[in-house]
Amino acid sequence: MAFSDSVRYKLSIETGGFCSNPDCRSLTGVFLPGAARSVGDGAHIVAENEDGPRGKSPLTPEQRAMESNGTWLCPTCHRIVDKTRPGDYSIDQLHRWKNEAKTWWIQNQGKQLQAIAQPDARALVARPSSASLLGAEAFLKAHQSLFNALQNLRWQQPPPFQREIPISDAVEHHIQQMSTSPKIGLNWTTQWNTTYHCDDKELLSHMQELIRCTDKICRTGPAIGVPPRMVDFKSPDILAQGIERYITVWKNFDSCLQAYKKWGQ
Repeated sequence: MAFSDSVRYKLSIETGGFCSNPDCRSLTGVFLPGAARSVGDGAHIVAENEDGPRGKSPLTPEQRAMESNGTWLCPTCHRIVDKTRPGDYSIDQLHRWKNEAKTWWIQNQGKQLQAIAQPDARALVARPSSASLLGAEAFLKAHQSLFNALQNLRWQQPPPFQREIPISDAVEHHIQQMSTSPKIGLNWTTQWNTTYHCDDKELLSHMQELIRCTDKICRTGPAIGVPPRMVDFKSPDILAQGIERYITVWKNFDSCLQAYKKWGQ
């Protein structure tokens, strides 16, 4: 059985809307029925059906649809644990993620979960200021062309008889430009105080995560005049996972920003 909207809401608030994978912690937002705010997923620990990932269990269909059998993940992590590499993630491990994420949320955010049990999670925070929205939007637009380039790379077909796709010099140079690379990258300290100034914690979290994602996929050393890096999206290598993470974080950021802009209209 699929999770009900009520269960999905509870799963999202127990982690504060963050992915429960400790190596990710991407902010997806809290699930609200009928709203476009969240892009996270309620993931089954034991699959809905016995032939699904981690499906061999004595749990009944009703028990499989309960909150205790779910954890909150971003779309990329959900795809990895259920489709890309399901054999690498056990039932015990996902229960561990669930429990650790709940503890992490309470300790690091300084909020009790009971305080979030409201019909509309937007009541928890004030709408960002116009200046913060403008700064966040400018930042997102600055990353738009890199996002498009990585999206196109993600859907390219590899050369005949190969699984890997070469990354062009133009894309490598673009990644370095948007990174914190000391020679080529942007001076983010200056940018934060001017063009991309933002005081909203949620938007700022997305912005900082996007920079971290860019740094993780940035090539060390020269980006041009050397053999191209190859990336494998069919059996995702570390570089492919980093690119998919960047794409997911950009989409999460865009969804959050658009929801804030529409809020109150």
